[in-house]
Amino acid sequence: MGSNYDYKIIADPSAELTDKQIRERAEQAFRQSEQAYGNVGYTGSLAEKVGLGVAIHREKIFDTIREANEHISEVIDGDKWDYADAVFVKGKGWVVGGWCPT
Repeated sequence: MGSNYDYKIIADPSAELTDKQIRERAEQAFRQSEQAYGNVGYTGSLAEKVGLGVAIHREKIFDTIREANEHISEVIDGDKWDYADAVFVKGKGWVVGGWCPT
């Protein structure tokens, strides 16, 4: 079985959301992916993260969504069976992403 990197953006240009709010919105994004791709497993989408949660990383702020995705996919996330990760992009919000089983 393979994996696919998937992500969503949680709008929060001023970084005002609390960790609890980020977790809630991430779970909503996972549920939306589940509605779009089904809950049959191995969709390669964030639907696979329903119920697993999100690790929030506030220690580094990124300038672009691309940089944020590269950091998540290459540095902090390596387990397609585990939770997603969230990092902040200046002026945009939170990129929530991770490797997902296909």
